[in-house]
Amino acid sequence: GGDVGFTEIDPDIKRSPFTLLRSDMQKDIVDAVRSEVEKRLGFKVEVWFQPAPKDIEIIEQIMSHEYSEIASGYKSIDDLTPEEYLLALEKYVRVVPKLRAKGGSSEIIRALGGNPNFQKLYVEQNPLRMMLYPGQSALAWDFTGKVVQQDGGALIFDEAPRNEKEVLDSLLEVAQNSVAEADGPPIRLDIISMFTGNDESIASARENGNLKAFMDRSHTVPMRLNLHPWEIAKTAILMVGPDKFLMRKLGTGKAEKLVPLALNEVFPLPDSEGNLKGIHRRYAIYYSHNSNEAPVLISPHSIEMLSLTASITRLVVDPKEFTKFPGEFEKITPQHQYFVNPVARLKMILGQDNVNLAVRTELAKLSRLTREGESGISSRDMQSWIKEAFDMAIKQGIGVLTPEIIDAAFNKLLNEETIIVPSTALRTEWLKRYSLIKNHFTLPGLHRDLQEIIAGHGQRAERLYDTVIGEIIALSEDASANSWQPDNSAPAQPINKKRLDSIKAKYKDLHNREFSPNFLLRHMASSSREIRNPELLAAVEAYLTETELEIADTAKELIAYHNGSNTNPEIQKTASLIEARLANYGYDNASFAAALSYWSVLHGQQKKPTE
Repeated sequence: GGDVGFTEIDPDIKRSPFTLLRSDMQKDIVDAVRSEVEKRLGFKVEVWFQPAPKDIEIIEQIMSHEYSEIASGYKSIDDLTPEEYLLALEKYVRVVPKLRAKGGSSEIIRALGGNPNFQKLYVEQNPLRMMLYPGQSALAWDFTGKVVQQDGGALIFDEAPRNEKEVLDSLLEVAQNSVAEADGPPIRLDIISMFTGNDESIASARENGNLKAFMDRSHTVPMRLNLHPWEIAKTAILMVGPDKFLMRKLGTGKAEKLVPLALNEVFPLPDSEGNLKGIHRRYAIYYSHNSNEAPVLISPHSIEMLSLTASITRLVVDPKEFTKFPGEFEKITPQHQYFVNPVARLKMILGQDNVNLAVRTELAKLSRLTREGESGISSRDMQSWIKEAFDMAIKQGIGVLTPEIIDAAFNKLLNEETIIVPSTALRTEWLKRYSLIKNHFTLPGLHRDLQEIIAGHGQRAERLYDTVIGEIIALSEDASANSWQPDNSAPAQPINKKRLDSIKAKYKDLHNREFSPNFLLRHMASSSREIRNPELLAAVEAYLTETELEIADTAKELIAYHNGSNTNPEIQKTASLIEARLANYGYDNASFAAALSYWSVLHGQQKKPTE
């Protein structure tokens, strides 16, 4: 303050108060705590010791004011005891949190265009203080540029290749050496720098001789749209705001309470083998749009339906794209099912199909070469879609976001052109792929849920799979066999050849190739009998979805019960038993009734594909 002979100055770069300590004090603190901190974190840490430029001069003035022997030059700051140093510092320094914008710690800097103003990036002369301090004194400059203000955080230079060469040279110094320097005093920054640009501007920069140094020193990392459905779902929730969601753990055998969403728990980071987990049967998620109203339950398969659809539109499956890279691949061809069949590819991505490592590796390479994720439903469109779906759910007043509402919201945004599709042909292709999601993921998923909840168990598909295996083995040994022998010494069972042919037909529909008994037998020879072949199991499940009348009949009765038009005591008893199971599957009464209704719609559409 004025009573000590100089005006209060607020430094422009707000670093950790640790950097205000003298270097010997910093070292003592780090030596005392480093081992314990690194033990708790599990990795070695780097410590930032560098004071901000203004801090250095302000500390010198404080010490000179407080200790005449320092002002006279008889002593240096290093000669003070730690107690003397801290006593003087405490009189003039106030420590406050460094606040950043909610929801992120990065600053985005757009291309500056012609006649760039470097003061917006770095430092600006302060005319008043220029008269009081020498020109290169840090106190004569305002460190208010976007780059220096982001000290201690991340900095994103958007559309960087569009900048003038002098700007790029300056930014390259920031990225390479963490030094900001333009006119004023150089500043050593604690910063992470990233440069972004679209493919066209980066390709142009590579051809521009003036930008060669910049491009040579840059590591190019494609940042295309996510392909994995669970990463897409996670991004959609982040864009809405994770603080607006609640979660409830499933499968614990007790009624868990709603707690704030822990996003990395619900959608964990990849494991050591790169596998990701979804929320199904693990968590129920709720959208808490208004603290004064009950949260909206996100019914099972709703987020999944949305993220699977975005993923499938981002895949490249055109054989013409494959042929642009002749001689690049040994294991896959332009007609390989995991390239041309988007359903098969999605199942591979989700880990539902066991795919040879060499094939997976080549598919990953092809994905990079064909720039998968460069097109398809964008993250902004996903944000619009999920928000529209939440609005629809809230207006319905039943407190549930269902797959049917996800469906209605998507069609509404397409028709209104809020989700913009570049061409009529692409719109047709997107709708075709959207239908695949409903038929091959949403419908079977709902069927399994209803089957388990209504019947109280979920073993039908597995039992039928084991029967089919027995039939296939018997027929491989004798093509004219009419029965097969179970392993448990039970009586021989008749072979249902009509059902077996139907399952083989489903297999071809799902995987775009004929069913091969020899391939299956080789799988069984190399795997435990308990490990069921996922491709055949999927065909069995699809067969059950289409043909199992018990679930269809019960579903109709339950729909009528929920609508109030069925008062049969037996169906009431069934409904009461079902209600006790719902919470463990992530449903409530309203969401289960909606699942029954939507399953019935999809089931009817699948049985009558031409109508």
